[in-house]
Formats: sequence, structure tokens, C-alpha cells
Amino acid sequence: MRAAARSLTGMVLPLALASALALADAATGMPVFVEDAAILDPHDTGRERFVSLGVVVAPGGNWFGLRGQLDAITVGGWSFGTAATVFGRGDDPIGDDKLKLTGVAYLAYTARLAGRLGLRVQAGYGGELTVFADATTRMATTSTFRVVEAAALVTVRGNHDWSAVAGPIVDAPVSGMGEGTTTMVVFGLERRF
Repeated sequence: MRAAARSLTGMVLPLALASALALADAATGMPVFVEDAAILDPHDTGRERFVSLGVVVAPGGNWFGLRGQLDAITVGGWSFGTAATVFGRGDDPIGDDKLKLTGVAYLAYTARLAGRLGLRVQAGYGGELTVFADATTRMATTSTFRVVEAAALVTVRGNHDWSAVAGPIVDAPVSGMGEGTTTMVVFGLERRF
């Protein structure tokens, strides 16, 4: 009798567990699994802060660099954090080199669009340090100024914690100082913590 009960329990428990993991979406009637239910929640409360690292390039130019950002505070889909970009040009035809270091504090909103696809829009304010090395005089000059930044980043969730991220970032000096607007594209990875 006990062997029959153990055998029945061994068959029923896996079926009951599989049934409990599958939920029915009321709007579509399609099954939604527990792992995917968290992906569909745009706010995913409790674990919505991100850290990311990526490569940045400037379309139409020989600028390249790295960008990192970290969410410090998150409420719902809104995040406040910091970002830093190191951006350089070292292949100028006349031999001049330039390096830009940008740091901003940003406000971002992250939303899940459909399934594993998401969108993150953010605006930031901070500063930029530009170092210019003149090849003919062997002199380096620096300039600092305030910048504003805007970004629209598309994320594709790989699993519950990792995502690929890509999109344009535009920064511009606040005053007439600086070189004008810089447009770059970032390709990187994002980790939720």
C-alpha cells in the first residue's frame, strides 16, 4: 500500500508542479510561464537596478571608447544614477589626438515593450573634460565644460539578469563652449542587481 502511494505521489507531484508553473494570460489565453511573467512586468519590483558596460563609436568618424553606468536609486520604472564615458580619437590624418571624459548624473525610465524587448530613455547633466594633443607642437591643452545628455537604449533580455543593450547617446555643451553636439552609439551588456 505504501509503495503504491509513493508511486502515485511520484507521478502526481511533477504534474502538479508543471501545472502550477503555467499561468494563463487572461487577455490572450496563451500560457505564460513564471520565469517569463517577471520579464513582462515593466517595473519588476525588488530587482530593477542596472549596471552596464559597453563600447561606444561615433558614426562617420574614427571616435571610439567605453561607457559604464550604474543605477543608484530606483522607484518603479524610474532610476537615478551615474554614467561615465571615455571617448577618444587617435587616428587623425594630421596626427592630432583627442580624449573626452564625460560624467553625468541621469534620470531614466525603463519599460518592457514586448516579451524580452525593452526601452530605456534617459536624460543627464554633468561635465566633460577634453584633452587635445597637438602633433606639431607636442603640447596638450585641456578644457572643461558642462554637458547635457540624452539616450534611448533598446534592451533585449537574455535571461532574468542579463541583457544586451544598444542605442544612440547625444551630448551637448550647456553653454557655447565645447565642440558642439556629439552623437555616439553604444553596444554593450547590462546586468540587473
